[in-house]
Amino acid sequence: MVWKNSLKKVGGITLLLIAVGLSGFILLDLGSFGVQIWREAVVKEKDQLLGVSVKASEKPGHRLKEIEYEEISPDNLQKAIEYKMSFDSQLYDDYYKDFFLNQKIISVKNIKTDREGYVFTGEEKVGDPHWLGNDKIFFTTYCGTACQGLYLVDTRSKESQLAVISFYFQDDGPWMTHFKDWFAGEFVFEGLIDKVTSSTVGDRSYLIFKMKDVNKNPLAEERFLFTGKSLEKVIIHID
Repeated sequence: MVWKNSLKKVGGITLLLIAVGLSGFILLDLGSFGVQIWREAVVKEKDQLLGVSVKASEKPGHRLKEIEYEEISPDNLQKAIEYKMSFDSQLYDDYYKDFFLNQKIISVKNIKTDREGYVFTGEEKVGDPHWLGNDKIFFTTYCGTACQGLYLVDTRSKESQLAVISFYFQDDGPWMTHFKDWFAGEFVFEGLIDKVTSSTVGDRSYLIFKMKDVNKNPLAEERFLFTGKSLEKVIIHID
């Protein structure tokens, strides 16, 4: 794994950006480093990042980030938020190169206290965050041709795990999906993934793959029970 450290000074505060070689994503794993790399922020009407008020590029009405997606946790106590960043030369060391690698921010907000902490930044192809239980979120990332990453992030510890989804076809056969999950479990099933989502029923949480064939016709979904330490495939019986 290749790491790239980039230091940027904004308004007298030096920012440390740690870039992970895989997919070019930047992952802020606050729990693992034991230091506060990216300060916990409270989102206000005025654009602020890292507690520093950033000049709005001299354009009235310009906002540093815009909300693209929100999802409330099953217990209604937290909200996962996906932001899309606007370009600002004061924040990016290598201008557009750094900007393209940091266009998306995913954060978690405590609804009661309104306090918010960033947990991940990445490029445009980062998917929407979804809840898996009340303490974990997941989202897709790009990892190459016929490949998709699937991050699972603990909202309390900020620890993350990466699963990998890959697609292949057999001679004279259908397209297949290979899923290596966060716990070293492996699953193979027919079709291509159309959408990754989740569902909570009572105290049970499920990871769900909405499936399609190569002609985009819907197939039966693939559903996995999340136990916290494993994923267990759910067999769906059709009468």
